[in-house]
Amino acid sequence: MNKTKLLKLILVPVFIGLFLGYLFLHPASVFIFYIFEQNAFDLIQIIQESFSIFHIAMGMYFSVIGAVLGSIVAVYLINMTNTNSKLFDINQQLNMQNRRLQQKVLNTKMNKKFILKKIRPALNKIENGVDIVTNESAGGLNMRQSALLSITKDNIEQLNEIIGSLVLKDYKKHEERNKVS
Repeated sequence: MNKTKLLKLILVPVFIGLFLGYLFLHPASVFIFYIFEQNAFDLIQIIQESFSIFHIAMGMYFSVIGAVLGSIVAVYLINMTNTNSKLFDINQQLNMQNRRLQQKVLNTKMNKKFILKKIRPALNKIENGVDIVTNESAGGLNMRQSALLSITKDNIEQLNEIIGSLVLKDYKKHEERNKVS
């Protein structure tokens, strides 16, 4: 992630929190104070009092509270952006490996034992990991992450189909040899 995007992801929520703290949290606290302490409910007077010169210090405290809440949102956004980026990279790598394996299958005779002992179990572990993340994060994934995980799972299934077709071809060749002999 470049520095300007990171800075934007941090500053925008902080400044929004800063303004919301001053514009909403501070007047809400003055409103609550007037209702419970003054037993008065004059909305115009409460708003005027909230933004008067006497309440600037109190307004600044609520601005800081809003900025802190905004920074918490910024941390969440940065984590989501990093997660999406990592999922995207994983999918790119799986697509590349998928294409490489297809080319090797078409161009050469691969060692089938290697495929069955090394590649397929690794793919199954990845697929199980994707399933665990998808199931345990129900409601915790955004739409982009869910889509990326779905693409990842599709790539794994494609690779498993390629491997399955290799194994099936070998099995059919083996059966044909046994019938001939």
